[in-house]
Amino acid sequence: CSSIPLKASIFIAGHIEEITEYIDSYCMSSQSFDDLMNLIQCLDSFVALIPINTNKKLIEVANSIPIRNKWYGGCPIDEINILDDKALDACNQYYGFHFPWIINSIAKKMSLIGKTDEAKILEDISLFSEIGVPDIKSSKIYLSGVRSRECALELSKKIETDNDWLNPVKGQLLKYWEELNADRSECSERTYRWLNLLNTSNKNSSRISINRMTIRIDYCHAGIYDELIIRSYESRIYVCSYDYKIRILIRKEAQNKYVKLLGIQGLFFKKATNGFWILQSHNPFIQIV
Repeated sequence: CSSIPLKASIFIAGHIEEITEYIDSYCMSSQSFDDLMNLIQCLDSFVALIPINTNKKLIEVANSIPIRNKWYGGCPIDEINILDDKALDACNQYYGFHFPWIINSIAKKMSLIGKTDEAKILEDISLFSEIGVPDIKSSKIYLSGVRSRECALELSKKIETDNDWLNPVKGQLLKYWEELNADRSECSERTYRWLNLLNTSNKNSSRISINRMTIRIDYCHAGIYDELIIRSYESRIYVCSYDYKIRILIRKEAQNKYVKLLGIQGLFFKKATNGFWILQSHNPFIQIV
């Protein structure tokens, strides 16, 4: 289950007002990239104090300002790697998993006591951390198929996005690719290659069939969520909510059953009855049979 240990939960509950002050300071600022980094630095320092099993060395490395700024700034991995021999571990294991897990837990506590605005900011930061970008727009572009943090950040300055999450963004990216080919715009060579790949993938997508599957998860472990997705971390497979507030480890003996679902966009388990969840797809090119 995604919930953090009781001792850590009690510690967080006793410091909610302190965290609220950090967020309020950010809200009253110009909310620039530097302001965001200052907020995340405060959160990093707080996470380091939480009584929970984790690699404290990685938190120390992550608290190095150059690593934090380069990770959230969408800098290439090779630039981050030269900063410290543990820099990539700090980004992938700490910022990519442990930090979002803790921050989402804090956001959930804030929602429960009516601090919805503060909770939303923490939820956004959790997403930025997991991907390694500084804003929602770049996050949308990355999740739409441009799997380069640097290129997602570049494209965020060139296209418009709306409130819907992925399909409209992908459409904007493909439209921008057409403009590039008509010499009506320009971008870096690497970003062009990503857009070309996205366009090719879009054209070549064919409908595939996946056998119907079910999984049994007690509803009490899934909270308010009606849909759960499959994700992996450190060779283990989890059933998660889309925002990663819920993370349920699949039993070791059952993991092979779900490996084939990893990396396929649009698959999810839909809440059914009697504790069962049924595999379904948002992806128009995938048919559940």
